Amino acid sequence: MREVEMIRMDKYSSQLSYWVASILTAAGALTLQDWAVLVGIIVAIGTFGVNWYYKRKLVNKLTAVGYDKERAKAAYRAMNE
Repeated sequence: MREVEMIRMDKYSSQLSYWVASILTAAGALTLQDWAVLVGIIVAIGTFGVNWYYKRKLVNKLTAVGYDKERAKAAYRAMNE
């Protein structure tokens, strides 16, 4: 029984080490400029997501208090001018 557990654990640890080695190899192939571009893309996508979430939340609140969707969107645009 102990031998079976060791084989199974060895299987997982070797797979993990292959994955980590692959990721580190890919990371080492990127220059500092490549990393800067990737971080910029990730930050831009994150900013878009946060803005979309809060705009949707505000429009939903405005429609809940009686604004129709078009008036709620116009109010949102007016607040951002």
